[in-house]
Amino acid sequence: MSRNKTFQNVFIILGYCLLAIICDFAFFKYRVIWGANDTQFHLGRINEWLHLNQGQFPYLSTHSLGGVGAQINVFYPSQLLYPLVVLIKVFQHPVASLYVYVALLSILTALLTDYATYSIFKNRRLSVLTASFYTFSFYRMLNFYHQFDLGQLIAMTFVPLAFSGFYKVLADDSGKWQLVVGMAGMIFSHVMLTFLLTLLLGIIFLVVFVLAADRWRILRDCLVAAVMTALLTAAFWLPMIVHMFQVPTGLQPTYWKVSTVISNSLSGTWKNILLNQMSTYHTPGTFLIVVGLTAAVYILWNYRQTPKVISISAILFLILFWMTTAAFPWHWFDHTFVTVIQFASRLCAFITLFASLIIAYGITVLLDGFRDRKFFTYFAIFVSCGMTLASVQSTIDSYLVNQPVITNKTFADFSAVKKYNALFDYFPQAAQPYLNDLSSNQAIINGKKHYLKGYGSANAINYTVQTNSRKNTIDLPCLNYGSHAYRITNNQKAITASFSRRGTFLVRTKTKKNHLRIAYVPTTTDRLAVWISAISWLVFILVIIYFRLHKNIKVNTQLDNL
Repeated sequence: MSRNKTFQNVFIILGYCLLAIICDFAFFKYRVIWGANDTQFHLGRINEWLHLNQGQFPYLSTHSLGGVGAQINVFYPSQLLYPLVVLIKVFQHPVASLYVYVALLSILTALLTDYATYSIFKNRRLSVLTASFYTFSFYRMLNFYHQFDLGQLIAMTFVPLAFSGFYKVLADDSGKWQLVVGMAGMIFSHVMLTFLLTLLLGIIFLVVFVLAADRWRILRDCLVAAVMTALLTAAFWLPMIVHMFQVPTGLQPTYWKVSTVISNSLSGTWKNILLNQMSTYHTPGTFLIVVGLTAAVYILWNYRQTPKVISISAILFLILFWMTTAAFPWHWFDHTFVTVIQFASRLCAFITLFASLIIAYGITVLLDGFRDRKFFTYFAIFVSCGMTLASVQSTIDSYLVNQPVITNKTFADFSAVKKYNALFDYFPQAAQPYLNDLSSNQAIINGKKHYLKGYGSANAINYTVQTNSRKNTIDLPCLNYGSHAYRITNNQKAITASFSRRGTFLVRTKTKKNHLRIAYVPTTTDRLAVWISAISWLVFILVIIYFRLHKNIKVNTQLDNL
């Protein structure tokens, strides 16, 4: 690599770092985070990690989200939260650590997006613009500042790599490692976004499979990538599936049920775009929509002179944007499995990428006729990021009026800030009618309702029950997922428990004073899944290193022969 190219790459990386720090301006200005829609849920996941020793995994939520033993982290991937947990434990400053983590995510997102784009187009300006527009976009910042959806924010880091890897697998028998790493990162981040991405890639695969001459090679490479991804991510999906089928009455993923896919109204969408504001109508933002629509029209009008992948990206951008609005006939899918999507606005993650790419391409083409191309490149990034920051400040201004704030002191007790019972996701369906009772720690002791607060420890919860009878029937406010991995004791002696009508643990005791403990002991499947992932990652990395070294040796040999 030449010295000029090295300097250029260092300059670009420093630019990404600077933009990531600027987008963290809220920490320097306010030093708090706000109680957004999903803050309580995700802070609860983080706090469960913080209560564990090194090497443990939070199977049960016993310190947050009502302390009812919900298996949140089994069904919602949290492996990529571990770096944040390490930062908090090392620096003992949760709020600052969270902002540092988000900044590091932004830098990683920019680098992966830049790499993914450059690996296809070999155009530095195009890759830098795409990475800047995508990483510091309205929708990514919305996921942090407005929604506080850490899972989706992390998942968006790997979307570009998954798409570029998939494209290269379809095009020229390369890029499998990009596809595998991208999909693995998605699976370890957000189930729903992974489902939507898999569905979208599956549709594209079927179209290409029918039209391509080398369809069997494509099928082979996709199957190899799928197997590799499955092995790398076994630590999450294998326990999740096993636990899901063990729940006696079936698993309910959310505390609220939907029979339709919720989409944005057309009036709400356009109002949001015109005002450049984050609200309940989630969009990719004013810059990406307005300029993206313009770029899409330009690209499709000149499709003969446009690379095929850019034209396809423009078409996907238009289709997916249509699907986020009420103009798309989502009502055709009412009361079907499609309602698992919940919100059509989740598609904004993909719209953001396609819009960033086609806008970057349009600007790159237009700048070919200018002498001072660097100035206009910086100006485009400035406008995009400036509009994002303006929308973030607008959101913060509204939060300063009517939203609670989370500081280092309240980070571990956010339920106290919210002033209402903490509802939870991923629970036995039998518990649905009793969620409020359970989240307020209501037990049923000998047929009567009592407040019973459990005391959480690592993957365990403890209760003390004193009665006047030697024979007691106690329905504890702790969710029962039907697994044999639970160890239930009373006064340090093992006892049995049954599945109650509330989806909780029903125990019978023969003592007046009862010290009950429900602990989760990792199963063989839990431990085996971790080993499968660990060994697979080791082998995967070694294989990539081998092929990289082999490729470099081959190139050097060819140069020596010239």
